[in-house]
Amino acid sequence: MSRIQILNGVARNVAHKFSASANHFAYMAYIHKIQSIRIDLLSGIINPGIFHIDRNNNLVEMCMNNLQTMISGVRVNAEMIKEAYLDIYFNIPSYTVNGNVLDQIQCMFKVNLILVNGRQFGGFIRENVIMQS
Repeated sequence: MSRIQILNGVARNVAHKFSASANHFAYMAYIHKIQSIRIDLLSGIINPGIFHIDRNNNLVEMCMNNLQTMISGVRVNAEMIKEAYLDIYFNIPSYTVNGNVLDQIQCMFKVNLILVNGRQFGGFIRENVIMQS
C-alpha cells in the first residue's frame, strides 16, 4: 500500500470514528440551524465557538489522540503535519425551521491532512446521525 493510500485511509478512519459519536454535535447544529463546522485536529479549536462545551471537547480530544496514534502507526512524524481538520456538513432540511422535529440528520464528515510540503490527503464518510441532547 502506498503512503498516499495509507494517509487517505487514516483520514477516513478518523472521520468514521468521529461520526460514530457525533450525536450531540448533530443536535446542536439542528437546534442552532448551523450547516457546517470545522474542528482543528491539532489544536482542538471548534468553529463556530458555540460548540465548545465539555461534552464536545472530550470527543474532539479523543479524535485528536486517535489521529496522533494512527499517524505514528504509519511512521509519519507528527511534525510533518502542518494542518489537520475535520469539516462536518449537516443536511438540515428547510422544513425543520417550521418546528417539525427530526430524530436524525444526514451528515458528511471530511478529514483533511496537509503536510508541511503542501501535499494533501483526505477521507470522508456520510452518515445519518441520530441527534442526542
